[in-house]
Amino acid sequence: TLLDVDGEPSDWIEIYNDGDAAVPLAGWSLTDDVEDPGRWVFPALDLGAGEFLLVLASGKDRRDANEELHTNFRLSRQGEYLGLLDPDGRVASHFAPEYPEQLSDRSYGRSMELSRRALLEAGGEVSYLVPPDDDLGLTWIEPAFDASEWATGGLPIGFDNKEEPTFGVSVRTDLGDVMNRQTASLFLRAEFPAEASDLGRFVELRLAYNDGFILHVNGVEVASDNVFRSRNIRNTRGIYARRDGLATLFEGVPFLGATEFLQVGQNVIGLHALNHSNRSPDLYFDFAVETLEVASLDAEGSGYFADPTPRWPNETSRPGLAVPPVANPPGGTYQGQATIELMPPTPDSEIRYTLDGSEPDAHAPLYMGPIVVDSTAVLKSRTFHADLLASRTSVETYVVLVPELTEFSSDLPIVIVSTFGSQLINDAARHGHFAVIDPAASDDGRSRFLDPAQFRGDASIKVRGSSTSRRTKGSFSVEIQDDRGVDRDVQILDLPEESDFILYAAFEFDRALMRNAFMYELSNDVGRYASRTRFCEVFLNRTDGPLSSAHYMGVYSIIEKIKRGKDRVDVARLGFEHATEPDISGGYIFKVDRLDPGDVGFSAGGQGFGHVYPKEEEITIDQKEWLVGYINAFAEVLSGPDFADPEIGYARFIDVGAWIDHHILNEFSKNPDGLRLSTYFHKDREGKIAAGPIWDFDRALGVRWGGAYVKQN
Repeated sequence: TLLDVDGEPSDWIEIYNDGDAAVPLAGWSLTDDVEDPGRWVFPALDLGAGEFLLVLASGKDRRDANEELHTNFRLSRQGEYLGLLDPDGRVASHFAPEYPEQLSDRSYGRSMELSRRALLEAGGEVSYLVPPDDDLGLTWIEPAFDASEWATGGLPIGFDNKEEPTFGVSVRTDLGDVMNRQTASLFLRAEFPAEASDLGRFVELRLAYNDGFILHVNGVEVASDNVFRSRNIRNTRGIYARRDGLATLFEGVPFLGATEFLQVGQNVIGLHALNHSNRSPDLYFDFAVETLEVASLDAEGSGYFADPTPRWPNETSRPGLAVPPVANPPGGTYQGQATIELMPPTPDSEIRYTLDGSEPDAHAPLYMGPIVVDSTAVLKSRTFHADLLASRTSVETYVVLVPELTEFSSDLPIVIVSTFGSQLINDAARHGHFAVIDPAASDDGRSRFLDPAQFRGDASIKVRGSSTSRRTKGSFSVEIQDDRGVDRDVQILDLPEESDFILYAAFEFDRALMRNAFMYELSNDVGRYASRTRFCEVFLNRTDGPLSSAHYMGVYSIIEKIKRGKDRVDVARLGFEHATEPDISGGYIFKVDRLDPGDVGFSAGGQGFGHVYPKEEEITIDQKEWLVGYINAFAEVLSGPDFADPEIGYARFIDVGAWIDHHILNEFSKNPDGLRLSTYFHKDREGKIAAGPIWDFDRALGVRWGGAYVKQN
C-alpha cells in the first residue's frame, strides 16, 4: 500500500485525534510488547484535532518530527499486541490481547461514519489540451492560467482503438486521432466551488482512470499514481499499463495536504492524465470531487478495510474477508472441454465470475451451476457476503487441447503461450497466459500436456528483435504479471525469481539451436554473469479456440532478459532522487547496439550508446550528463600519454579483467557482432565500467552465412 522514502514497502500504524483540541505527542509511545510500554517514543510534535498521523512500522527507528516517522519494531502478520500509551504509561488505545492475522494490502482498525457532499459531479465538462512540443512547464495548473483557447468536452475523455474495445462506447470525448502514437500526456482542467464549511473537511477526487495521473489543486500537487516523470512534461507517462477492467472503476484519491490551499468560491483541478506509452491503444479518465466529514467513530469495534486509506478517514469495516471460491477442477490443460464448479456457494453468500479477464464485481454474472469451457479461457471469481469484505479474486486459466495433443510428450519443458485471440505485432504488448510443464516433475522425465504445470499465470507478450522480428519463427519478450497488470517475480523452472524472460528462437543462422546457450554457459563458467538459459518446446495459441499441433513453434530457449537485479546484472538501484555523488555514480547498464523503438541514445567518447538501465525515458538529465562525462574522461585518458598508467590511466575507469574476458569470449567464438552490436556494459555505484554481459552469438562459432563462413578479422 505504501512505499517509504527509501522506496521500500512498509507496515504502518495510523493515529487519529478524535478530540476537539491538539494533543502534544512528546513522550507518548507505541509498543508491540505489553511488557515494554515505552518501546518507541514519539518526538515533540502536535496532532491536531481531527488529524491523522502515520508511523511506519519498519524497524528503522526514525524520530525526526520533520521527517517520516519509523518505529524500531515491525508488525507481526500473525497478530500481536499493539498499544498507544500517554507520557505516564497509561494505555490510550490498544489491540489486546492481540490484533488478528493481517492481510497484504488490507488495513485493520476502527470504523468511521462519514458524511459526503458532491462539489463536482462525474461526467461533467472539462477543458483539455494535448500538450504541444514547446513545453508549458507547470503554468497550466495555476488558477490564474488562461485556458480559454483550450478545447472543451465531456467526461469520460480518452479513446479506445483496440480491435475489441473494452470501454470505447462510454467515452464522450474521443482523442484517439490526436493522441494515439503521438503522446502519452493529456492536460485536464476543471473548476469546482467550495463553501467556507468545506474548508475544514476532507476532500477527495473520485477518479476512474487508465493509466496514471498527477493531481494538482489550485496549483499544488496533492496526489499521483503510476507516474514516470520527465524533465519535459510532455514526455511524462505511466510506468505500466493498468488492466482495462480497472479503468472505469471509481477510486477515492485524497486531496492530502490540499485543504489548506482550498478557497471559498471557485477552485481549480489540474489533472495530468497519463498513458503508459504513446503507442498504447487506449486512454480513459472520468472524475468527481466530494467532501468527507467524520460524523462518528466506532471506538470499540474493529475490522478489515478493502481499500486502505493512510492519513485519511476510514469507512465501514468488516469483521473479515469472505472465503475466495475454489475452482474444481483447477486451471490447467484439459482435453476437449473443462466443466468447472465453484465452491463454496453458501446460503448467505454468492459467487460472481467473469470469463473475459475483467475483474468480477457485484454486477458480474452470478454463479448458478457448472461452467463449461471448450477453448482457452481465464476464469476470475469472487465470493460476496453481506457482512464481509468481498473475497480476493481467484484466477484460473484453462487451456483446452484437441485430442491429438494428449499423446505428445517431450524430454524438454513444454511452454504454452495463449493470447486469447490477440495477434502479436512488433512493439505491441498483448495480455496472455504463460505456462511451463517441467519434465523433471514426471516419473519418466518427460513432459506431457495433461501434467501439472510448474508455473502458469498472466503475462504480457510481445514480438522482440530487430532483424529477427520478421522471421516465421519469431522470438518473444515475456513479462510475468499479476491480475492488475503489474510485473511480479516468479521462478520459471530452476531459474532465479524474476518477471522478465525471453523466448528465443534459434533460426536461420543457428541451426544447431545452441550457440547462445553454449556461450552464455561458458561465460558463467569463467565467473562472468551471462543470461541463464533453458531449452523448451513452445506452443503459441493466438486464437480463442483449443490448442492444437498447428500452434507448435519448435524448440526455443527461455533466456533471462538483461536487466538490473540481484540475480541478473547486480548494480545499485538508480532513481530520480539520486542526483549527486556518490549516488549518481551508479548503477548503469548501457549498450552498443540498435536502439529500442523511440530511443535516440547518447554519444560519449566518440561512440554511440543506448540506455538499458535506467531506460531512456527514465534516466534524469543529471544522470545522463554524469555518465557521458565519465565515459568522455575515460576516452580522453585512453588517448593520452599516460593511458597505461595503473593509477591514472584507463585502469582507473574500467574493470580490466571483465574487459579482457569479454573480448576473449567474443574473439574465441569469432562473433561477427562482437564489439559492434549486442555489446553491453554496466557500472555499479562507485565502481568501474565492466564489459558485459555477453549477448547474441547466433552468427558465431563458424556459422555458414550467405554461401561463406562468417569470419572476424
